[in-house]
Amino acid sequence: MGKLRDAPAFQCWGWGEFQRRGGWKPLRLARLEAQHISLAQVLCRRMPGGIEFAWVPGGPVSSRGAGLADDMRTLHHAVEEVVGRCYLRCNVMTPAIKTDFFTTNSFMVRARRPVNSRYSVFLQTNDEEESWLKNMSKKHRYYVRLALRHGITWTIDNGDRNLDDLAGLLKQMVNEKNISIPVYSSEQLRQMRHELGDGVLTIIGRLDVQPVTGALVVIHGDRAHYLAAATTERGREMSAAYGMLFELRKSLRERGVQLFDLGGIAPHDKAASGVDHFKLGFGGETVEYLGEWDAGSRFSRALGNSAVTRMIRSAATGRAEPRGLPNSEWSEWAGSPEEWDEHLRSLPGWSVYQSYRWGEHRKRFGWTPIRLVARRNDRVVAMIQVQTRRYLSVIGLAWSPGGPVGDVSVCGAPMRNAIASSTGARYLVYRLNVMRAYGDAEAASMAKHGWTNSQETILSGLSLLYDLTGNDEAREAQLTKNWRHNLRRSFKREITAYHWVDPNPAEMKIVYDQMHSYKGIEHLAQQNSLESITSLITQFGNDCIVVRCDDNEGNIIALRGALVIGNQAWDTFAAATPEGRKTYASYKAFWELMRLCKERGVVTYDMGGADPINNRGVYDFKQGTGADVVRFLGEWEYSQPRLLGLIAGRRIAARMG
Repeated sequence: MGKLRDAPAFQCWGWGEFQRRGGWKPLRLARLEAQHISLAQVLCRRMPGGIEFAWVPGGPVSSRGAGLADDMRTLHHAVEEVVGRCYLRCNVMTPAIKTDFFTTNSFMVRARRPVNSRYSVFLQTNDEEESWLKNMSKKHRYYVRLALRHGITWTIDNGDRNLDDLAGLLKQMVNEKNISIPVYSSEQLRQMRHELGDGVLTIIGRLDVQPVTGALVVIHGDRAHYLAAATTERGREMSAAYGMLFELRKSLRERGVQLFDLGGIAPHDKAASGVDHFKLGFGGETVEYLGEWDAGSRFSRALGNSAVTRMIRSAATGRAEPRGLPNSEWSEWAGSPEEWDEHLRSLPGWSVYQSYRWGEHRKRFGWTPIRLVARRNDRVVAMIQVQTRRYLSVIGLAWSPGGPVGDVSVCGAPMRNAIASSTGARYLVYRLNVMRAYGDAEAASMAKHGWTNSQETILSGLSLLYDLTGNDEAREAQLTKNWRHNLRRSFKREITAYHWVDPNPAEMKIVYDQMHSYKGIEHLAQQNSLESITSLITQFGNDCIVVRCDDNEGNIIALRGALVIGNQAWDTFAAATPEGRKTYASYKAFWELMRLCKERGVVTYDMGGADPINNRGVYDFKQGTGADVVRFLGEWEYSQPRLLGLIAGRRIAARMG
């Protein structure tokens, strides 16, 4: 690739060898003409059905500007000659002339599920520092100078210390912010250095010898790629990332790099606005690549698109896609209800919605609970309680709120087969709502086992966790100013808040009806039906704690209740009449409920679903308590055939939402 010095590093030989360590087979093809050369490094991996997944990161590349569509057609035929039937996916990182490409391309189509953004920022390095600073946004210029005044020391090399510190920073940032960024281990970074040599460069900023920011770039010829970066909370406080990029660009210029590719931006994704703002403010040029295109038969495209996310993300970080299932077996639960709950509480990600009593509660409303456990070496490693229904005798729905719990790496086809065997349905739509903090490893494991994120979700995937370990004074200090003000207002009203030892479902229903009527949400009344309220109180008995607020005449104006298991509790009942809203009774009810839960030994109180977009008022109330927002692994689905899930998804979400 010596003649193509501005080609992406992901097409260089060393990158292919690095990916070989992750289970990919590099295939390198060339098209030679009198005056031009076209190259493609293809990473191959076998998919089910004997079809090869052929991934071309950053390519193909060519010394000619036109003719790319023809190169891609020829490339597909060449790959098929070597590996047989294949699904070809190219991510062309060239801002080529679109008119030429689109008018001559009748072979490949725009990828249906792109993994990478086709937008990036090109930063030229030929300007002097002062000239570059002038091209930055005013705020970026301020943050750069602010960061450089903090006495951060910078080390720019690919030595072991830098690699280890960067791996630590990446891991720490993912844990702190629950975000999806490339995470390389120290071992993987060493492997990359071994294959790419001086083409790997890291920068680490340290304050008092502690790393506060760092980044990884890969270099090929005149072009460098911003591959991964992380900054600690302390580093963010001093705008260290701005100083880091300033120092990095200066070092790249000294090394002869002319083009610094800052990597993908996503202008149409609000979740990426912070990263986009950071990259765009340095005065670079926004470019649009040709992006991701694919080719293959209809069947291979369907298969490739279902696997593309997990396979390409595996390639991006040089990790081998996990193969095979752990040695575990799924079977129906044969123990007592008490033993079920005891095992449940020993596994990560458990919740009241997987408890035996919750299953019995839902049984009253037409659902059939199925309880399964996975054992490895006679030890329970995963559990799932599934609520099932049958439709048209051959179609079934398997819905698991809060499940599975335990080791998600065993929650693949064997678990689905066990569920299908228990239901007896010929066709099944599976829905899971995994209620544990989101993690890239767990999400990748779910995708590996065939699960896909639900397009029509029932819940938001967010909740708020309230910490009850502190005293009243400490918890009050965590309240927002408005929440604290309203709480004090409630104590000045003639309201009596107390533990409703024997709650009356009929009276609770009246409060809910008044609230629904006041808010104009009568359509939600079925979620708080008299039958449902009665069932929960009956099933959970003393583990259902309800606080009642009365006015000075003894009339109920608000209530709040929770289900308690061990040292955790879940928000379950919450309602206030119009009078209760005027007197801030909800604030007093919540505060009294927290006191009762703390007396019961509750440490963590799950405040239930949080939806800051569609239910802002409830979200603000919960967030104002000082509770921490947590993003769950959330809703996943699987159906066989796939079309069944697409048809049923919206109806399921509407029915259960």
